[in-house]
Amino acid sequence: MNKLHTLYRQILTFAGFEVEKDDTLHIYLDGKDYPADIDGKKIKFPTDEALRAFDAEREVIFHPLQEFVGRGESEIVRKLRRILNVRLNLATLFVIDGLMDILSNQATHSKMNPEQRELLRSVSVVDGTLRAKFNSIAVSAFSESPDSLFVNMYLKKSGVYRGEKHARVGIVSFPIYSSEFSATKKFKKDEWETVLQIMRFVFPDSETDPEAYNNFSDSNDCAWLSCLLNTSAGLAERINTLQDLYKEFLNPDNLIEFNMDWVNGFNNLEQYRKEIMMIPSQRGNEGVNEAVKAEAPVETSKPTVTINPGALATPAARTAPTPSPAPAPVIQPAPIPAPSIYGDAVRPLASQYPNAPVNHPGSRQITKNADGKVNLDDLVVSPPSPMYPNPGFNSPIAHAAQAAQMAAIQAAMMHSPSMAAAMGYQMPVGVYPQQNFHHPQMHGVQQGIAGYDNFGRPIDMYGRVIGVGVQVI
Repeated sequence: MNKLHTLYRQILTFAGFEVEKDDTLHIYLDGKDYPADIDGKKIKFPTDEALRAFDAEREVIFHPLQEFVGRGESEIVRKLRRILNVRLNLATLFVIDGLMDILSNQATHSKMNPEQRELLRSVSVVDGTLRAKFNSIAVSAFSESPDSLFVNMYLKKSGVYRGEKHARVGIVSFPIYSSEFSATKKFKKDEWETVLQIMRFVFPDSETDPEAYNNFSDSNDCAWLSCLLNTSAGLAERINTLQDLYKEFLNPDNLIEFNMDWVNGFNNLEQYRKEIMMIPSQRGNEGVNEAVKAEAPVETSKPTVTINPGALATPAARTAPTPSPAPAPVIQPAPIPAPSIYGDAVRPLASQYPNAPVNHPGSRQITKNADGKVNLDDLVVSPPSPMYPNPGFNSPIAHAAQAAQMAAIQAAMMHSPSMAAAMGYQMPVGVYPQQNFHHPQMHGVQQGIAGYDNFGRPIDMYGRVIGVGVQVI
């Protein structure tokens, strides 16, 4: 495992992912295991084995340090952000419950040091009734919006932070302060004010300063990933601080620690430059081409997170855990092809001559004569306009015939009738006279020539090409 692998593992652990033995990524939330995927494709860690056995139809390689700076948020970064939002909200729920337990337990107050007692000075007294009521309502609300119950983090391109413009800005909002927050109607006024006091203690200045937990990035290498990590780090560090400060009073099963080991390495990405460049840019990591967006946004399956109500009880009062119901099956949307590294954000580039038959509108079926030879008329399909070839013109044989015809015409234009004849093009009398050459579209009708078709070939009054001697064997 090289240095880049170590950094990637630290970032994934911070976000709530683990790397399995087969290099697939899994998400761990509240004791449950969810395979990590994008549009039904497994996310694989970029080991040498995973890269050699890579299956583009079923897998996406994790490599967010190779992104296209001018593009939108990539599917991988979006996946990280969504799971980070869920972890941050779940951790906030556990911390609020733990602090309520401390506030409602008078016996613990005398054991608190001066720094810990700041909680008692910031929040009104909480009794067991309010805590039980909060747990019941919060658990239900969390199951409905696990990624935005208390906090919501999203990323913005070309934003402003503290009055200065930046390439990317991370925005953190706190829906719990909104007057439209649905849970407010289920509490008495003084009860809800106590809940808000705890929230203000958990995230200081979160109500008064709308940019208190925002952040930014001006990275030229991975602006989206950098902005996500910078923004989420502020929230995660505050949760880590509170869990460390009140650890002796909190239920150890409800502690969600955020691994911050990635910070020092991420602040010095130059040391990983060699390993980063050794892995090619990967679809799903490059970023969405905003100039050519798909009609529907790329969706990733989001785990259905449920909390066992007994998990928020104190260790002494906790009963045997009840089996959690199996998560509801996630219906995957129809896969949307990932962006091409050449800028095609809708579908990968198709082969010019695919092996499978192609039936475009206006294409013709190729037939053969009684002697087994292909009909020349079936090989050439005239385009509706000389500037826009018919999409049905797919046959390589037809391309060869046209190429031969064009080569013959070019030979004639070079005043070499013998070469034109060798290429199968018989020069009609009076056409393209060497001493007075004119372009076919500019030349008048001469000696039986009624006009010219869309390829510039002379035709008679019946529309037949004059002088074509190409024979397909």
